[in-house]
Amino acid sequence: MLLNLAAITAIVGLSVSYFSFYLINQAKMSQDFQGAIDEDIVLNSIIDYTATAIQQRWCFSKTWLRDSKCDLSHPRNVERLLLNSKSLQAISDMRSRGVPIKVSAPVDLSYIEGVISLKDMTSSHPLHTIVEHLERGKIDSIAIEIQRVENDVIFSKGSEVYVSIKASLIRPLGGAITSRLKSMSLIVPRELSSFALVVANDLHLGKSIGPQQGDSAIPTGSESDAGLIFDSPVFVNGSVHLPTGGYSPVTFTENLFLGNGILRKSNLPYVPDSNGGQDERFYSDIQGLGGFKRGVTLTGNRDIGLDYLSGRLVGEPPGSDLMEKCIKMSLASSDLFMTSRSSLLGREISSNSWKGEHKVHLGLSLWNRFTEQKSVKVDITKEEGTFWVKPTLSAKNSKSIARVQIKIGSSHWVEADLHKNTQLSFQPRFTQVDNAVRKVNETKDKISNLERTIWDLQQEIKSLEGSIDDKKRHLREAKERLEHEFHKKEKDQDKDLIESLKDKISDLEREISSLESKIWSERKEIDAKKWELSQAKRDLDTYNRALEEERNPPQIDLVLKDKMMGGFPQFNQATFDIQFTNQKTFDDQDIRISLLAYDVGTEKGDDVRDYDDPKEPTGFKGYSRGITLDFNRWSDQFNLKTHLHKDRWIAPNSTEPIEDPVDTAFNYGELEVRCSDPASGFSFESVNWDISFSEQTVHSWTFADPFDGTWYITRLEAGDKPSFKVRSIVNRCIVMPDATFVAGFLNCKSFTIAPRSKPLKIVGTVVTNRLSIDPSALRAGIWWSNIYHPQAVLELQKVGILKPLKGGECVTLPDPIWHPNPSIVNLSNHYRCHPISLREKANPFTWTSVDPDCGMIDEAASRTSCKFRPKNFVLKELGRGSQ
Repeated sequence: MLLNLAAITAIVGLSVSYFSFYLINQAKMSQDFQGAIDEDIVLNSIIDYTATAIQQRWCFSKTWLRDSKCDLSHPRNVERLLLNSKSLQAISDMRSRGVPIKVSAPVDLSYIEGVISLKDMTSSHPLHTIVEHLERGKIDSIAIEIQRVENDVIFSKGSEVYVSIKASLIRPLGGAITSRLKSMSLIVPRELSSFALVVANDLHLGKSIGPQQGDSAIPTGSESDAGLIFDSPVFVNGSVHLPTGGYSPVTFTENLFLGNGILRKSNLPYVPDSNGGQDERFYSDIQGLGGFKRGVTLTGNRDIGLDYLSGRLVGEPPGSDLMEKCIKMSLASSDLFMTSRSSLLGREISSNSWKGEHKVHLGLSLWNRFTEQKSVKVDITKEEGTFWVKPTLSAKNSKSIARVQIKIGSSHWVEADLHKNTQLSFQPRFTQVDNAVRKVNETKDKISNLERTIWDLQQEIKSLEGSIDDKKRHLREAKERLEHEFHKKEKDQDKDLIESLKDKISDLEREISSLESKIWSERKEIDAKKWELSQAKRDLDTYNRALEEERNPPQIDLVLKDKMMGGFPQFNQATFDIQFTNQKTFDDQDIRISLLAYDVGTEKGDDVRDYDDPKEPTGFKGYSRGITLDFNRWSDQFNLKTHLHKDRWIAPNSTEPIEDPVDTAFNYGELEVRCSDPASGFSFESVNWDISFSEQTVHSWTFADPFDGTWYITRLEAGDKPSFKVRSIVNRCIVMPDATFVAGFLNCKSFTIAPRSKPLKIVGTVVTNRLSIDPSALRAGIWWSNIYHPQAVLELQKVGILKPLKGGECVTLPDPIWHPNPSIVNLSNHYRCHPISLREKANPFTWTSVDPDCGMIDEAASRTSCKFRPKNFVLKELGRGSQ
């Protein structure tokens, strides 16, 4: 009996021992299993924590907290992992220009790693509640590694970045890894164009109107309504207020992003009625609306740009006067239509006829500019023959900026190109004598001979006149004697004497008549010689003038000089200097000087503008960019006849009113320097990331067809063959009942969908301070998506917004997009059939926030600058698993 009892006792003892070991082993296995679960939870939590930090661009401290001192030199700055090529180029540009930006070299990082001891994860550490369940003796620290993945299999084609996150639990002492988890994710900038709707403040579901500034509302309806379906993400800057009663027929099939808001109900944080029970386990199960099918993302960052846009915050935009002038100057240099009505204006500076000096201030209106020509003829002489000496330039290393014509009298004229700051000289010639000295001597000899001949003839006439006097005296004496004989008695008369006297009288009268005839002939010869003498003297004057011309020729000197102001040449002004030299040697005729300015619309001396009815200028008169100056000849001087004022502009060759004349008090040259100053750089130049453009939100977003009134979006605006609209900022946008398809990037202070009975499709992105929808529109149905949604792409192609270059349909493109050797045309067609092509004229919609990426640095800035810095990102996890 005792033996049996001893045996039983031994058996029981063995059994108890066996079962004790079994229970202990089971407990140990259970403990290990629980430890593995804890480790798995910790690793997954660490990766989720790190992924969230990546999206918010943290700089990690050594203990994996958010470091407040965060710049591009920080060794654990996540943003350095996410930099795309455009951001890297912007940083490189800033460094090359000496912009004070704190960076490390290289700027971009390929990985970030850290090892955090569990003892450093105090109770204030966000991961403390997760890691406190780890067995401290077994796990000593946590290793985390973030790596940018780039290889032959995974490579970036745009702004996307592939990132792997590894989390490992490390044992003490030896540092062996006990557990490891790896996640692979795709990170892309969260562009505004990815949203269907961007709301400035809160969104109220189940209300007709938002109660506060910047609030939007979607009214109640019924479950039978077609409702409003957002097939793309929606961004709400504040909170979303769930309906407190009734049903809001709105469904968010993609993520709802909240700025710094939360889901609210009755203005309190939303709490499921069943504490997350079977009926309210997911966001899609929330009662009273269609649901949030892809969940709600709390970003924790309010878009401050939306607050400025809605007026909740008021900023002081920079003075844009300088930039507007720079834009105006730039447009005037490129838009030929803008300067097509430009006139060449004139103001008198001085006019001294006695010295032959005349100065005229020239200016081109409408911000036009004198433009040097690369290839024009040096001169074109229109006058055949030898009237003009070939025009000469004082230098030939400059380019033409004007065409000048000089006309003397009515028949002699010449044209030539006028170069800036270079003297152009003209010499008219009034004689064809080859050897003026010989002509003068010959003419002097001829005059001397003529004068001697005339004197001889005159002396001979005097001699003949003396002979005539003697013969007339003898004749008178003979007649007296004859008369005396006739008075005697006949018997006393001497017949022989009477006959002798009669013969003598007859001879004397014949001789006198002969001498008088000879005198008349010689006097006639004297008259002829005197006329010949006067002609010879005139010739001598001409030849003497020719001699003087040879020694001091008449000359017209023209200089078109830079008009200076404060040391800056004015691009739209010039000083036209006219100098008449040796005025007395000019012919006694009036002179006309016409000048045609070469401007931005001139190519190789010809106007390249496309006029409907071009007119060929005659001597440039009547040509708006020409000016004609008339000079009257008076007393060996030339007086400026054309009436110019000294205190105001005149456009002598234009009959139209002067548009936008030159402001003589404004320094255009200094403006040109400021607009092209390397210190301010080019438009959209990169600037330091510390600069904020938030206060300029309204200014930066007023970029596309702004309108302060109401824009009615009708069928004609968006109907049968709609176009893709880009408008920002419009005061009120109202979608009218007849519009069934609306496509575009729209920034409207108020966006209203009016009562309607037909379904409405909206494709694109709407940024608004206030959304209001008529309940009838919810009954008819509204489908709303961004441009990238597959159905949206088909709709855009269907209506012809997306189409190939030469018409046709996108579905009929001959080659697939992955064709190894696509043609340029096919590449262009694929691009035009892709929604990315719609972003060309809507750069702000490619930003990652309404808070501007571009703006004016300060009031002295002459152009827009950009940071090229994505602020917000979307992380898509591609896979996660143990290693």
